[in-house]
Amino acid sequence: MYISEIVFSLVAVFLNCVRGVIKVGYEDQYIDALENWPCPKGMMHRYVAKTGDRDVCFVVLWESEEMLVEARPEMLEYLNSVRKYLDEISIEL
Repeated sequence: MYISEIVFSLVAVFLNCVRGVIKVGYEDQYIDALENWPCPKGMMHRYVAKTGDRDVCFVVLWESEEMLVEARPEMLEYLNSVRKYLDEISIEL
């Protein structure tokens, strides 16, 4: 096996990224909700990066584009369940 094959096998072909600003005092509730969210089919990994005082970036790696598309309803359901913990960044997003 070549190194390029090993590296390629570690890289997801598709990902999605969602940024948010957690409301003051709701950091623990947001993280709990994230940790308790069951992974949709095709989700390889999920990561949360704290990018500011209350800013977060949620990144998900997927097995394929089809799996990402298939999981969109579950992702939207999750997002709707945690909106109460997030400040609105912009109504245009």
